[in-house]
Amino acid sequence: MDETVRVGITGGAGQIGYALLFRIASGEMFGKKRKMALHLLELESQLHKLVGVKMELEDCAFPLLEEVVVGSDIEKVFDRVDYALMVGAKPRTQGMERKDLLLENAHIFKDAARALNRTGVRVLVVGNPCNTNALVLCHNAPKLPPENIRAMTRLDQNRAVQMISSKIALHVDEVDRVGIWGNHSSTMVVDYHNIRVRKKPLFETFSDMEWLQNTLMPALQTRGAKIIEARGASSAASAANAIIDAIIDWNAADDRFFSAAVYTKKNNPYGIKEGLFFSFLLQKQEIVTGLTFDPFIAEKIRITEKELETEKEMVKNTLS
Repeated sequence: MDETVRVGITGGAGQIGYALLFRIASGEMFGKKRKMALHLLELESQLHKLVGVKMELEDCAFPLLEEVVVGSDIEKVFDRVDYALMVGAKPRTQGMERKDLLLENAHIFKDAARALNRTGVRVLVVGNPCNTNALVLCHNAPKLPPENIRAMTRLDQNRAVQMISSKIALHVDEVDRVGIWGNHSSTMVVDYHNIRVRKKPLFETFSDMEWLQNTLMPALQTRGAKIIEARGASSAASAANAIIDAIIDWNAADDRFFSAAVYTKKNNPYGIKEGLFFSFLLQKQEIVTGLTFDPFIAEKIRITEKELETEKEMVKNTLS
């Protein structure tokens, strides 16, 4: 990598982008000593807004920000980027079938893959359906190693940590090993069985299975929809915060536990079908092994795996 880290962001003029860019430029993602350039992509119809965002970034006079590139041609804008934050995606509109949403986004990410078809870039897919969008990108960028692509479930992890810590009246820093499994959808699974509280099993502090299974799980699965209902728009600031967390996790060399959706290889430790982007609990950039689950969690993991298989089948014609 060059001394200056180059970060590509799609949807640069959107709400998540606006909540994200100034925090990256201030040094929150890569530290207070790393110079950076921001490469911002938008639809041509939104370029005037993106130019305004660029002006604001310049007006902040961030010491770490060396350059801001804007445009609507991803191959030009994303030239030389070290990280690609794939925030933009077509949202689901009223009456749209999930298959139609999957297909429309699959074509968007298939086109984007051409600009990322090289070995030296790390790609975080945020735009939904992020797991299958990541899969499409992976299949259409054969030079890009699958391990260089992740789909984000860090927001789900953050939500789960907050819900659990609030329920048992502890600080968020005291809740650890919160694994999000499977798809970033209404089938996602929070593995309460392996959570640690103050470095001890959760069940030594809290053992209300009714709340864990029938309140926590559904609340996490529907949190995004509840936010849309409340504010009339999807999560923006919290998603931006999770993007920063996710990249920090990716670059961390310590023993932290975190969740991310990664490409499932053959003979992975939990028997998940090969060729999906499936969220696991990770540590030191590897899937944590040796975890056991109660029957409830095990069944839910198979349900979310099946959903990802179904999504893959729906977009099979875009998987070159």
